[in-house]
Amino acid sequence: MKPHLSVPNDPGQIAAWRNKARRTLRQLLNVPGTDLMGTSMKRLGSRRHGSLTAHRVLVAQRDSEPFDAIILEPPDLREPRSAWLCLHGSVPGGMASVTGLIEKQKGGRKSLMVFEDDYALQLTRRGYVTMSFHLPGFGSRSDGEPPADALPDALHFETIMLGRPHLGWCTTDAIAALPVLADWPTVRRMRIGAVGFSSGGTLAAILAAIDARVRAAAVSGRCPSWRQRIAAPGHSYVPRVPSLITQLDLPDILAAVASKPMFISQEVRGNLPLARRFLAPARRAYRALGGKDKLRLYYDRGQRHRFVGEPLYQWIERLWPIRREQARGKPRR
Repeated sequence: MKPHLSVPNDPGQIAAWRNKARRTLRQLLNVPGTDLMGTSMKRLGSRRHGSLTAHRVLVAQRDSEPFDAIILEPPDLREPRSAWLCLHGSVPGGMASVTGLIEKQKGGRKSLMVFEDDYALQLTRRGYVTMSFHLPGFGSRSDGEPPADALPDALHFETIMLGRPHLGWCTTDAIAALPVLADWPTVRRMRIGAVGFSSGGTLAAILAAIDARVRAAAVSGRCPSWRQRIAAPGHSYVPRVPSLITQLDLPDILAAVASKPMFISQEVRGNLPLARRFLAPARRAYRALGGKDKLRLYYDRGQRHRFVGEPLYQWIERLWPIRREQARGKPRR
């Protein structure tokens, strides 16, 4: 049985479906409107990170605990740049491996070795401004040992009892981070994308679907059917949202991003036809909404779960070339 809001086969119905899917997703995650969040930012300090500059900031929002974030800037900035909100996966180091700032974060070095997921660092080296933060339950926002590949069940129960599933909490924090990134002096506010690995990739797609300020999304990992995996041992914690899989499956959420530019690296894992089938709803939605050329699908035939790397970076460099952003004037201060 399909979810109630699975992507329709009739191309003429897809625009209305997308709008309803986005509204439903926001409601299921219990994500507040941006006008109710009251986001503010405080600078906590800066340091050198190789040739880059790492700025530590505190992001605060109404009725929620503040959280630290890292904004990485490339050297010799003389003009505003495109920027990427870099969302980590369910990895022990949280944002540590993503930023390459692994020396003080337990689990960061192991994450980087296993998942090759330093995409904030790599994108900043390529000239983009990036922002990263620990999702709830990871890094400095974890009580004790970092999770290996899942969060404690207790955290999910606690967040749901407080009225918002963990995925909704993560989404709300990511939305709170967006105005901080948009207002950063060296960022082009109309060129902000979201990129993530594994569960962070899911979050990047959700963000692109429900928030107009996110102009593009890049997803790396495995994009399966949650409905098929829900009964499997060790299934992902991500879809633990009441009623979510009765309404929308992960392939439907990816399709709801249409027609913003989106890159999806899908891990094949020995079954290319199945990997393609999971992405068929996204292909159908992009074709129907006139954005076929805005969707780039890459099938990763690697033998392990890791960030895809170069194919994704090349797509970003073609989408928003840094060389075209040079000589545009001084950064906003």
